[in-house]
Amino acid sequence: MAKKQSSNIKKKKNEEPEKETSAISVLLKRKVTTIVLVILFVAIATFGFMFLFSNTTTDKLSGFFGGLTNTLDVRPEKTTQELAAVVNDIEITMEELDKRYEQIPPSYKPFITKESLLNQVVDEKILLSEADKENIQVSDETVQSHMENLSIEAGVSMEEFEQILLQNGLSIDDAKEFYYTSIKLNSLLEQEVFENIASSEDELSSYYQDNIELFTSPEAINVSHLLICHNESVRCVSNLTKEKAQSTSELIKSKIDDTNFGQLTAEFSNEPGADTTKGNLGWVSKNDPFDQTFLDSAFALDVGEVSEPIETVFGFHIIKVSGKNPDATIEYDLVKDQINQTLLLEKQTSVYQIYVSELRNESEIYLFEILEE
Repeated sequence: MAKKQSSNIKKKKNEEPEKETSAISVLLKRKVTTIVLVILFVAIATFGFMFLFSNTTTDKLSGFFGGLTNTLDVRPEKTTQELAAVVNDIEITMEELDKRYEQIPPSYKPFITKESLLNQVVDEKILLSEADKENIQVSDETVQSHMENLSIEAGVSMEEFEQILLQNGLSIDDAKEFYYTSIKLNSLLEQEVFENIASSEDELSSYYQDNIELFTSPEAINVSHLLICHNESVRCVSNLTKEKAQSTSELIKSKIDDTNFGQLTAEFSNEPGADTTKGNLGWVSKNDPFDQTFLDSAFALDVGEVSEPIETVFGFHIIKVSGKNPDATIEYDLVKDQINQTLLLEKQTSVYQIYVSELRNESEIYLFEILEE
């Protein structure tokens, strides 16, 4: 049901939108998995334009689109509860806005207001109008082919795809409309905004050198431990005194040889799940959140070496290191493509901000006050 709109109105035009900077991951890579279906549900239901781009160069902008908003009021002659906004004489109805909002998964709704959703729809309408001016056409066959290719990449049949949609309150027509808009706006941006964006070899190399820590993996060890805790230990239920726990750990240490560490750990360790893990903690670096005494003692060991009992707040640990990897820096050639994608995203984000800002400044946008539930 349409919500009551405010009649206290004034007009603002050519107002500059806020620009927010989105966090950019350096090693951002496109992965086409079954998550594409989840993205579809969220995209149709929430931000209209936030997740519209599925092609290689534009799907990475999704996080930024959510930051473009503009607060505008409504012209006096259109004070009707049936309208949410008017964009260059294109009406956005409350029915359309309500439908999109109702399709938002419950877990997302606490973070999304109807006002923020409406601003995304406004951006979408402006860009679709621009695509029409550029005579960008998208055929039904193109949309169908795009959906079929995505279903193949996601590992589901079209029948399964449609069933998943229905289970989430969406129809195949919803999906077609979504991908029609996605392809059309993707084509507009590729043609009008992103066409000549590129990075030079010097830019790529400089980024690598300036951010070398992002391409370096720290020294790591594969470590296991046998824990004997006591009645003063943290996160431990034990009747042993501290002295008895220490003597017990020393006795167990005396029985350890090259082959039985895992067996003794499964039998005696107070670490939860030790009977299954045999005390193995996996690969650990000095940056991992372990007790500092434990880390210092573990990294001091050679491969295959077993420590004497080491006391921490958790009890007495007998530590064994079964592997070591030194500091390693990924070679430039191996991450060059990923760096290129990162810089491409940064440049696309910048020119997109300018492009949409200019389109908004050229538009008449009337936004009715939306009363939240």
